[in-house]
Amino acid sequence: MSSRRSLAATSSLLAALLAGIVGWSWSHLLASPAVGHASLSHRLTAATFAAAIFAFVGWALAPTAPTDDGRPPRPSPLLLVVLVLTGGALTGALTASIHQDDILSSMFLGILGAGLLLLPVAGLVVTLRRAIQVRRGSVVARAEGRAALALLAAVLGCSTTLLAPDWPAILAGLAVSTPPVFALMVVSAALVVGVLLADLCALARVQHLASAGDVPEGSPGAPLARIRGDIDLGVGDAIAAHHGPGTAYRGGGRLLVRVAGDPDQAALALGRCIRRGAFLVALLEAVAFLHGAVRSLDLAADLGAERCEHGDVHACREAALLAERAGRPLPLAAGLHERACNHGEEQSCLAVSLIQRRASAP
Repeated sequence: MSSRRSLAATSSLLAALLAGIVGWSWSHLLASPAVGHASLSHRLTAATFAAAIFAFVGWALAPTAPTDDGRPPRPSPLLLVVLVLTGGALTGALTASIHQDDILSSMFLGILGAGLLLLPVAGLVVTLRRAIQVRRGSVVARAEGRAALALLAAVLGCSTTLLAPDWPAILAGLAVSTPPVFALMVVSAALVVGVLLADLCALARVQHLASAGDVPEGSPGAPLARIRGDIDLGVGDAIAAHHGPGTAYRGGGRLLVRVAGDPDQAALALGRCIRRGAFLVALLEAVAFLHGAVRSLDLAADLGAERCEHGDVHACREAALLAERAGRPLPLAAGLHERACNHGEEQSCLAVSLIQRRASAP
């Protein structure tokens, strides 16, 4: 019972942390100049409510008592969807009530954010049910515990995709603060790679133990020459004892290693952890590539031109300059400069005349 309570508490904490990260990032996206639906003051409020609400969601989705086959039942997909979307709607409604926004639209945005971002995360949190099938403190149990850390780091890194619209906004002069993408990506990648390396070392150790039966004990090349003590693999009920070389007077040697569990089953479980870690590393690489792709003059010029057309006259001159740097047609840049000129930008007035002279030159 205490193990299940501990696992439920871990699931609740993990869900709260992940929801807080997603809530902050989703609110930041809605407040970006590219969207302009909210203000930056919404971020902390949304993150706080999301963490508090999804702590209960994580507790509800935690593994329960195992069935007759030893496996804890998986929550139904309907329950998963209802809990997550309801949590998103509540987060949006409570955030709107604090900032006096439209509650219905905020609930819709909360459901949208929960559906796009938190449903996959909740599905991964449910995989913690595997931890109840293994013995606490074992090799596989530690690997499953590291999986929670890797998941948290991966969500932290992937949530920076919601900060990607800040790059064109910064180039367009519509935002001044640089998003902490680099630091978040470095921390996330370091944690995920560290977990992956730890799982690889654990797999190598298990394979080392599995090969012990193929080499005579006490021989110079025995695999257990550097391993001592009791090792619990976490899966399987077999117990193997390995002794050191015997002597002519005392018989069998002293006990070197006692291994509880099946090395083959443990290797399969660790293999799943390694594949999951490799997938998370590839996912973070894709996110980093996305950040590099959106830092382009073309996107910044498009964003500035759109804001200029919607009445943000301060964006017109910067959009015109970006259009020129991006190699856009001169009439487009001239039109943006003309709008800025009409609102008192003398340098844009000069730029319009220069562009007209260039266009009329033979």
